[in-house]
Amino acid sequence: MTLESIEKLRESLKDCISETGIEPNRFDTYWITAKACDMLIDEIEREVLERYMELPLDEDGIPIHEGDLIQFVNKQGGTGAPVEVCAVSKYYVYYNEGKHFYRADCCCHFKPRTIEDVLQEMLCEETLINSQYPWENPELIAKYAAEICELLEIHNERR
Repeated sequence: MTLESIEKLRESLKDCISETGIEPNRFDTYWITAKACDMLIDEIEREVLERYMELPLDEDGIPIHEGDLIQFVNKQGGTGAPVEVCAVSKYYVYYNEGKHFYRADCCCHFKPRTIEDVLQEMLCEETLINSQYPWENPELIAKYAAEICELLEIHNERR
């Protein structure tokens, strides 16, 4: 989609072209007054303000778009289940076909756990709790192996 004011700027500039230089290095130069340029810029700015809306920002100041995965963050630091954004307004994000909404600044972008996250947590948990080597704790291995399998299934479903 092209802004009408941008097209008008292009047309106006065509009228201001002057050929300068010496053959074969001839080039086109725009000759336009500051007042004319300011009027065209004002028109572009007016059209942008009329047609476009600022995106809502999450708690970290990151813009939220339709299709993003976000989660609610409560004051105690907990987070809600991830939801997919289906619509946005300046301060709110909507999900579940627009039936529910959150204030954008009370949300954060959802970052799915990675296999690296799981392995790092496993090593930290084993070291802090039992001071054993992880491979000597079959319950710990089973717990994190199940999560890794789940992550792999999710990854394969997305392909």
